[in-house]
Amino acid sequence: SVCQKIIEDKGASCILEIAKDYIDLSPSMMKASVEALNAIASDSAAAHMLVQTNMMDLIVRVMKAMDYDIQVLEPCFELLYTMCKSSNAMDKLVEVQGVPVILTTLEANDASSKYILTYGIRLVNLLSSTKNEKHRPVVVNTDAIETLVRLLEDHTEEPKVCMEILRALSNLAAPPEDSSHLDLSHNVADLSMHAVVNVINQNSRNAKVVNAALQLVGFLSFD
Repeated sequence: SVCQKIIEDKGASCILEIAKDYIDLSPSMMKASVEALNAIASDSAAAHMLVQTNMMDLIVRVMKAMDYDIQVLEPCFELLYTMCKSSNAMDKLVEVQGVPVILTTLEANDASSKYILTYGIRLVNLLSSTKNEKHRPVVVNTDAIETLVRLLEDHTEEPKVCMEILRALSNLAAPPEDSSHLDLSHNVADLSMHAVVNVINQNSRNAKVVNAALQLVGFLSFD
């Protein structure tokens, strides 16, 4: 594909070097670099190739350096989601300690950017999926469940946001497929039930939200 050709001809490496050189100097250059990388990563084969570079580490560094600039943070969140959805980039994201950066940035900006809110929750949802259940210790150590619950409480009247969060909590509440991995059902139950009941009450006329909430309660009831 064209995207793979760009990587093979060192185009992505060039973009990464530019981003590295301007990381503390130019928000506009950061935004342009991240958007270009996101376009390349939209090709799943190219995304797998990008995982082998230092891109994930660099994007996390950009998010730390530009934590004040929503215009830079928004494409960063989209790029990380694009990568983690279509490749094994979640392993790399955990390795470079990107999860706590995502959670901190998400909580700091969820009220001011629907983009960050949407892609941030989707990233946590990917982290909570069955294929990533080996990373459940990271979920515990970074207080990811607490973050999801606080977001659920803050966005109770936003059905789409509620459903995305409830889906992530349901994934985490489900028993692990590998018995050697952590079972987080008690963590989810202890931390989320009050917020879940409130969501049901606030969205009693929205069948989709209520169904998502009841699915979570069902997972917890099997314990």
